[in-house]
Amino acid sequence: MWKPMIDAGLVRERIVEELGPVTAWEAITEGENSQAYSAVTDGRELIVRVNLRREGFALDEWAGSLRLGGGVLVPEVIAIGAIDEAWFCASTRLPGTRLCDLETPAVAAAAPAVAAALRRISGLPLAGAGGYGGVDPSTGKGRSPSWAGAVAWGVPRSWSAIADRAGGLASAALLHARHRAAVGVLLPQRNARARTRPDDRPAPSRP
Repeated sequence: MWKPMIDAGLVRERIVEELGPVTAWEAITEGENSQAYSAVTDGRELIVRVNLRREGFALDEWAGSLRLGGGVLVPEVIAIGAIDEAWFCASTRLPGTRLCDLETPAVAAAAPAVAAALRRISGLPLAGAGGYGGVDPSTGKGRSPSWAGAVAWGVPRSWSAIADRAGGLASAALLHARHRAAVGVLLPQRNARARTRPDDRPAPSRP
């Protein structure tokens, strides 16, 4: 999925429109698919993200609404809204440092705490949970009724579907090959013309 490239000033204007005046606006390390900013509004530190899809933000909102406790902190989603052809999400900022930002000795020192946090998460009761795979935020259940179905998500269910896709890929490969062949013919001709520019020709001999 592509990352949106919306001007930071426009993002800030949209957040002000939604939440009121903001201070300490700053671009921070972005995610793989999201632009990211930090800000303060009404005394709260926020993280603002911009993504082409709303679904991930809806999942964050669902997870924050669970009030899990047990030492498991989940940012609270303050607002989700449209911006240009994308979506923004403003959520509370929690303190912490990413493991990838730590030196190796610090990672080793943090490993027991990380393992303990993962154990707490896996042991939390989720009333009414069910299904497998990606969670549907509207129901809190996995989108697939079986683990096998979740693992095979996106895999064609029949040989004919695979054949149709293979045929399409073959056609695309043929067009690509023809394009490369055409470029291969044109480039030598262009290079030949470049080698015979007037500036490269020998000056005529004087009588």
